[in-house]
Amino acid sequence: MLIRSIRAINFMRFSKLEISNLPAEGIIGIEGPNESGKTSLGEALLFAFFGRTRLSLEMGVDRLIRWEADQLSVEVEFELGDGQALTIYRELDRSGTNYVKLIESKTKNEVATGNLKVTEYLQKSIKYSYEEALDSFYLHQLDHVGGIKPRGGFLHRMTGVEQIEASKLECEEEITALEREFAQFHKDLGRNQSQISHIEENQSRLPQLNESLEEAQSKIDSSHSEQGTLKSTITRFKALQKSLDEDAKSLKGMTKVSLKELEAQVTPIFEKYEDLEKSDGEVGAFTKKYQKEITQQKNRLGEFKEFSREVNTIQSDLENLQDDYKKQVDREADGKGALLDELNNAKERLNRNKSSCRVASFFATCSLLLSTVFGALVAVLLLDLPGNESVKEQLRSIEIDMGKGTGIIGLIAGICLVFFLTFLARRISLGGKGSPIRKEIKDIDAQIEVVIVDRERVRELLTKLNDSKLDDFLEQASQLQAAHWGSRIEEFQQRHQRFSSSKPKKGYKKCLENLSQGERGLKSKVQEAIQSLETQVKDLGQAEKKGRSDRDRVQNEIREIEAQQQKLEELNQIAAEYRANAEAIEKKIEAQRLAISLLTETARSTLSVVGPALTKYVRNTLPKLTNERYRDVKLDEDLAVTLFTSEKCDFLQMNELSGGTLEGLELAIRLASSQAFIQLRAPQAQFVFLDEPFKMMDSTRSIDAMKALKSLSPDLKQYFLTRPDFTSEQRDFFDVSVRLKANTSEIVVDCSRNS
Repeated sequence: MLIRSIRAINFMRFSKLEISNLPAEGIIGIEGPNESGKTSLGEALLFAFFGRTRLSLEMGVDRLIRWEADQLSVEVEFELGDGQALTIYRELDRSGTNYVKLIESKTKNEVATGNLKVTEYLQKSIKYSYEEALDSFYLHQLDHVGGIKPRGGFLHRMTGVEQIEASKLECEEEITALEREFAQFHKDLGRNQSQISHIEENQSRLPQLNESLEEAQSKIDSSHSEQGTLKSTITRFKALQKSLDEDAKSLKGMTKVSLKELEAQVTPIFEKYEDLEKSDGEVGAFTKKYQKEITQQKNRLGEFKEFSREVNTIQSDLENLQDDYKKQVDREADGKGALLDELNNAKERLNRNKSSCRVASFFATCSLLLSTVFGALVAVLLLDLPGNESVKEQLRSIEIDMGKGTGIIGLIAGICLVFFLTFLARRISLGGKGSPIRKEIKDIDAQIEVVIVDRERVRELLTKLNDSKLDDFLEQASQLQAAHWGSRIEEFQQRHQRFSSSKPKKGYKKCLENLSQGERGLKSKVQEAIQSLETQVKDLGQAEKKGRSDRDRVQNEIREIEAQQQKLEELNQIAAEYRANAEAIEKKIEAQRLAISLLTETARSTLSVVGPALTKYVRNTLPKLTNERYRDVKLDEDLAVTLFTSEKCDFLQMNELSGGTLEGLELAIRLASSQAFIQLRAPQAQFVFLDEPFKMMDSTRSIDAMKALKSLSPDLKQYFLTRPDFTSEQRDFFDVSVRLKANTSEIVVDCSRNS
């Protein structure tokens, strides 16, 4: 490939670069001071063909764009060995967009567009890549710094040994894959043999598996049945838990109901505990486990039930007492009560007694007066007293015998005295009867007063009971004077004190709260029992699940064993196929190993030919580049170089060579590499870009080197040489001279006028 023109816009330091009509043969001298763009010309060629440069690898492609521009473009016209003239155009912007196209120079027809297609076309036409270009047709001014670097990798790529090694690696990978496949076939075959032995062994396990199947099914049925029983028990426990919760709420709510309703509400709860003690199964076991708590709660409920029943009995008795009091002191029919009747009767008897006493007193008095009068008259008649004569005369006048008259009068006086004594005794007798009657009246009055007071108290007590004010009731009930109430209230008060011993003001309500807490305590016990049962159900479920898994496993084993007879035939057939495939793989492995052996021999043969050829080329070139000082050179497989000097009669190390000698040696190796690359890969005329190849050479060596360039190889026709300043003697060897300036960014050169 030969370069015919180079054009660029905003590439590196050039705002415009145009070098046209470059000669197809000869030396093109590029001269200019530092920073004038000599190296940039080589960078432009690399960028045009490969889209990258040595600078872009270190600093990024966008650094190739001139500092004041947003994009660059490079266009290079070149000729191939068959005479085809092509132009490659590439542009780049700061966003990284890289566009390239390849066109025919004469017809302007596009040959390829886009990086992939252009790269593919160039690989087919110029036969080398960016890395290979740097190692063969492009010599940078810093390549020899630090000594001559080994280029074994380039040699392998150039000679195709790298491709051979890649092919060998592919073969080895193929062998590895085949060996894995072969090992897999043998492994599968061994597994088949193992399966065959396993089948025969399994046939003898069928009776045992059938027994295991029956055992697993029995466990499943047992677990399922137990789960059903436990779930039913859990349902009963949940119902019991709900009942306990409702009872706890009911007991707590009883603190707000009347005392009269307590018995009706407590009795069902008490009866539940009686039923609970009769429970069987898990509930019965729970009852036995918590017998103490249940019995204690039941007894407390029983005591409270009796307490509430006694409250109702007392209330009923008070109501009856109230009715009795009403009958005694407030009879609605006639406005009189029993006690009032007794009082009135007593008063009537007292009045009658008083009347009889007055009558008896009157008659006694009259009898006494008459007795006194007649007694006095007898005394007058019998005694010789003054005045008696007149009395006697009167008696005689009425013709009454004195003796008889005195006797009659005495008899009358006696009779009157008897009457007096009789009536006096009657009066005394009646007077003795009046005192009890008056006492009876007084007692009845007191009793009526007590009944009236008690009746009012009974009404208030009933009100207290209805209002659930039990403490006030007990305080006032002790004041009732009705018979037997004192001991009864005292006994009831003692029962109440058992409920209110801790908090007297709360009384039976505290008992209800304690009972409610007791219900909740048992509820928590029931919850624990439920959780325990649910755990058992879960465990049984797991056991059933495991049993089903075991059953399914055994069934699968039985089915597998039953189907294994047919599978045995299939396994024998597969084993035969495995053996056949293994034999075929062995043949493929042998073929790949043979290929590796042939490729190894080919690579060895290639390197054995190319190595000496390169050494010969360098040996022929080196004297011309070193002023005949060094004639012998040795290159190893990595292109590492050692020079032989006749002065020391020995090979020299690189650190023993001067800078000029290193430059000459680097140039010789690079030209040898270029020539070998052309012969092996790209058999066509080529250009070589040499960036300041004579920087350290003296004038004589550089002139000798320039003389030798045109005669070194018939295939290396076009040389680009750069240097800050060439001597006039050196310029005489140029076919074209291009001068660059550091103070301008525009370079336009027509080489047809500068030949």
